[in-house]
This record gives sequence, structure tokens and C-alpha cells, in this order.
Amino acid sequence: MKALFEFSPEYEQQKRDGNQRCRTGTGSATLWALSQSARRPLPDIIERAAAAGYDLKGVVRRIANGGRT
Repeated sequence: MKALFEFSPEYEQQKRDGNQRCRTGTGSATLWALSQSARRPLPDIIERAAAAGYDLKGVVRRIANGGRT
């Protein structure tokens, strides 16, 4: 598994290219949230995901811990 700091640039490029591969989008939203964990406050990440229609409350601990459980 790629480190989160390595994932973020790839995510940004795929977002521009429209290449996320997740039927519901939850996987992409979760990966985005994990890539933002060192950059944004946790409440901001959860609020942005919720505004886009994704409930990430089930992975809050993982986001808060930078991807570790």
C-alpha cells in the first residue's frame, strides 16, 4: 500500500483525468480523506465529505491516525 503522502499527487491527477474506480465513490472519498489527514483538520475533512454525500464516520479513527487503525 502506498504511503499517504505518495497517494495524494496521484489522486489529484486521477481526479483531473476522471479515473477514480469506485462504483459508489466511497472508496475514492475515503482515499481522499486519508490523503488530507496531515493537511486539514479532521472536522473539515468529515464536513467536506458529507457535503459531497459521503458518510465517513465509520473511518474517522483511521483518518485521525493517518491511515493506521
